[in-house]
Amino acid sequence: MVSEILNVKTLDVITKDELDDIEWRKCQKSLLYYLTHYVHIEDRTEQRVVNWQPWAHLIQLVNLVQGWYSKHPREPLYIIIFKSRQVGASTTLSGIANWLITFSSNTKGILQSKGAVEASEMLARSRYINEHHPEFLKLKAQPDQDDMMGFKSTESIIRALPSTEDAGRSTDATFIFNDEWEKHKNAKESFAAMKPAMAKGGLFIGATTVNKIDMESFPKAIWGDAKKGVNGFIPIFWDYFVVPGRTEMTYQRDIVGMPDWLAEQEFPRNEKEALSAPKTLGYFQHDILDKYLELCRDPIETRYGGRIRIWKPALTNHKDVFAVDPSEGIE
Repeated sequence: MVSEILNVKTLDVITKDELDDIEWRKCQKSLLYYLTHYVHIEDRTEQRVVNWQPWAHLIQLVNLVQGWYSKHPREPLYIIIFKSRQVGASTTLSGIANWLITFSSNTKGILQSKGAVEASEMLARSRYINEHHPEFLKLKAQPDQDDMMGFKSTESIIRALPSTEDAGRSTDATFIFNDEWEKHKNAKESFAAMKPAMAKGGLFIGATTVNKIDMESFPKAIWGDAKKGVNGFIPIFWDYFVVPGRTEMTYQRDIVGMPDWLAEQEFPRNEKEALSAPKTLGYFQHDILDKYLELCRDPIETRYGGRIRIWKPALTNHKDVFAVDPSEGIE
């Protein structure tokens, strides 16, 4: 790497400025290198500063973003992430945002959360990362406000926006990151307002824990279509155990005092647990419904474009009972 960049210079005659320039180029070229070597995070629980960790599930996201960034011309990239709590998603998104506005010119990013305070907290993570860079990477933030941070040296900026119907409308953007997307009251309208900016080759990532109270949310609809491969989104699920060191013992420790439905919402152990309706809030017993679902089978014949489905051939000289509910849910 050194000889390729400097061509004629050798290590014993490289100055500090030249070494800094080499590091800068490494960071510009590789998102993973930048995150691993220069992104520091506040761990307020342990009251210390820690380095970003290259966990396997986070590298999956990093590789997707790197592929999008390196491709020319770019194509839009849409990612939805359903996840457990405390898996490194928010800090990774902040690091990605900081990488994009630090090493690329004319970049505009939008960080969106359910409210103005939460959106500002997202931006504060990116600000912290920049402030703790070594001098050769640190850029002067201007503007530097609760809802906006930019670098004049790269002509790049990040805005922090609450989720509203018109948030991001009539604006261009390089990337949009939605944190806790399930909790956005205007998720559908806000996405519709922002999508035209992404269609030209932007990056959209919606990362969220599941909201078990609303099983028909917009992000769940996006997820369902993404799993079918019909909407262009890449679906990613991060369960509780994706973080190294987590075990069944730590899981039981972390859910102490939680009702079952809340444990499944905050710390899901698998996709089914995360996205199924809460058992304790349902009218029917879910275990029995699951057993009946296992007995379901495909029809042996379909007619009229699937409107008629036949599971068993008709029998002559046999009486059947046919039940109809004519109210259509109106009464």
